[in-house]
Amino acid sequence: MPVTMEEYAQSLAAAPLCEQLRIRDLLDNVAVQVDGSFVAAYELSGMNSYYASDEGRNRTKSALEALVRSLSERSMRMQVRREISEGTGDLITRYNREQRNHSAILQVLDRRRTEEWRRKEAAGFYLRHHLHAYFIWNPRIHNQ
Repeated sequence: MPVTMEEYAQSLAAAPLCEQLRIRDLLDNVAVQVDGSFVAAYELSGMNSYYASDEGRNRTKSALEALVRSLSERSMRMQVRREISEGTGDLITRYNREQRNHSAILQVLDRRRTEEWRRKEAAGFYLRHHLHAYFIWNPRIHNQ
């Protein structure tokens, strides 16, 4: 989707995630920021489905609410980041690599299918949604 020059200039002024998480070191899958804070990052997926029951959605909502309420108000911060990326990544390549068809007819159908997928990918049909949660704990504030 085209953007105006003003929107493009604003996007350049916005701080990227790498500047928001000033990482000094990575230890045991936990990032240590320059100020000594520890950061644990999680990719969230499959939490709420269109086909989920009301009971399942309420259970998920209650679990997330309990998690957020359990965070220490002063020493723990939570950042949630939602991203949308375009394309299929390496999915089509992996699909072609994993094929075990020996039938010439099926190979022709798969070739046409992958051509259609690549055409749609070039046209921007495929979007992937990513949701990440970052928990940032500052031990200095916690010990005060």
